[in-house]
Amino acid sequence: MLLVGLVLVAVTVGGCGRPPEPPRPPGVRTPDAIGVIVAYDRSNCDVTRYTLDTGDVVEVVARSWDFEYECEGALWSPTPRMADTKPDGNITDGAAPGEDVTNGGLVLYGEDEFGEWYAVARPGGDECLFTIQAGAFDDGDFIHFSSGLRLPKADDFFIRADWPEDPFPLRPTDTMCLTSTGEVQSVWEVFVPY
Repeated sequence: MLLVGLVLVAVTVGGCGRPPEPPRPPGVRTPDAIGVIVAYDRSNCDVTRYTLDTGDVVEVVARSWDFEYECEGALWSPTPRMADTKPDGNITDGAAPGEDVTNGGLVLYGEDEFGEWYAVARPGGDECLFTIQAGAFDDGDFIHFSSGLRLPKADDFFIRADWPEDPFPLRPTDTMCLTSTGEVQSVWEVFVPY
């Protein structure tokens, strides 16, 4: 009976740690366009055109279930998303298509031999301009997402989370802060299940 109790305690305590490590990056993906959303338009349920503060216009085919509404006739070839942060209403500050976006999210967009891809970061606050969640590895002067997206660390990069002491590799539920130019400012929050 005592042995069964010890095994139960060991399984329960062992289940409270960090989630499993993410997969290693398959290669390097570098964004061609990085900018803050100032407007957007949606021609149908799947295609969204983001106008960025840099003047770039990025067209993304999103999965209809990434949004807060239902769509009929959804396309089945979405543009691959390189982070776990979804392009929900938070990245457009609740503005309707065609309206100006006053507090937009950050879009990182690129194209490589595998096709187009993108990532989004939600608007944060004064201490953390944009938040993004993704499994990622420390790669010297860069943070390398498990998807392949590789972003430079800001000169003042820091780890705000105090546990674990070395949070790398980051899990898909961990949060990083990005600058408006796509640099990783900090590891802001490390998810620890209770």
